[in-house]
Amino acid sequence: MKLLAAVALVIPAALTVLPGCPLQCGDWQGAGDTMYRNDRGESLMLCQNGGYAATLNTGMVEGVFEYTDMIRGANPETGARTFTMATSPDGTATSAELAGTWTVATLDQVELDHAHIQCLDLETRAWWGTVGTTAFLPKAAAFKKPATGFETAEACWQAQAAGEYPEAALCEDELLACPDGRVLVTQGQSFSTGDYTAAFGALVVSPRTGGFASFEGVYSAAGTLTTRDVYGSGTTTTTWRQVPVSELSNGTGCQ
Repeated sequence: MKLLAAVALVIPAALTVLPGCPLQCGDWQGAGDTMYRNDRGESLMLCQNGGYAATLNTGMVEGVFEYTDMIRGANPETGARTFTMATSPDGTATSAELAGTWTVATLDQVELDHAHIQCLDLETRAWWGTVGTTAFLPKAAAFKKPATGFETAEACWQAQAAGEYPEAALCEDELLACPDGRVLVTQGQSFSTGDYTAAFGALVVSPRTGGFASFEGVYSAAGTLTTRDVYGSGTTTTTWRQVPVSELSNGTGCQ
């Protein structure tokens, strides 16, 4: 697994036969690109080079994507997932992060050529040359959640004040994913190290010497890390909130 890896575009067969769909339907500029449009006047260009450009009412968003069972977009500067999109054989698509009803756009050759400029522009970005060079996040990402057994950190602090929880223990579990593939986890009064891999916002984390159970999760550009036990049923999830690395306890860092 590689972070923002060389993108494998596994295209549903239905897309290759839609009128105006540029996927494998010509040899002109933009012949391998696909554009989606929605009922809000927004567009999403999926480029053959593995990048995407979304023109939204809130502004332009760019990044990289993979297309396997669904489309997964990511921010190449942070490694966080920006959106997922489920597609249907009829050319429609839905996304929790990108509002509206999306449909594959019918474009003629001239329109494809013009739209392809967005894809070429992506290759001029400073982050473009770093895509696919590592299986880890490009920069450190830190997260916190209430200590195990507590709904909130405040409940833990109250328990400490009542003498029901060790005063020296942290009331928030902490997780730090470093650009070198290490993960540092602080729980209560324990500190553990592990390793992780990341791709399009999906993290798989394993301990080095115990201390915590293996887990996987999704790092979202919304500022959360939603995790579940790799060996669990997957029905129970935990949401961590992203925080600046400087907010971690005891000077924890990636140095």
